Order: sequence, then C-alpha cells, then structure tokens
Amino acid sequence: QVLPFASVDGRVYVACVDPEQARLGGAVAARFPDARPVFCVTTRRDFAAMLPAVETAIAGAPAPRSRSPRRDRR
Repeated sequence: QVLPFASVDGRVYVACVDPEQARLGGAVAARFPDARPVFCVTTRRDFAAMLPAVETAIAGAPAPRSRSPRRDRR
C-alpha cells in the first residue's frame, strides 16, 4: 500500500505502511521515474484515514472538514 501525496523539488513523498515492501514493489519508481521517493511510514489506521481526503482531492471537491471540536483561538 502506497499513497503518493506530494512532489517537491524532485522528490515524491509517499505514505506507506511498509517501506521495504514499497521499495521492492517498484510501483513508485515506475510511476515517478525521475523523482527521488521519500517514504513516510504510517499506521494502517492513519493510511486508511488519508484515502477519503485524497479521493476528494482527485475528484476536485473540497476536502472534508475534521470532526474534532473547534478550539477558541483568542
């Protein structure tokens, strides 16, 4: 499971649960041949939580708002 989420200065940042498996799978290198991958390790729960935001961004709609309570910023 890999999820590219940013590309900056010749690097592609990829969220993954298992970076060794992600490297050996070669999907990132095949999709972004000229970029240097930076693997950001995450938990399966956090990885799954990222998917709706990415799907929303791909569809062009605004990302869903957080369900956490708002803090008063005074």
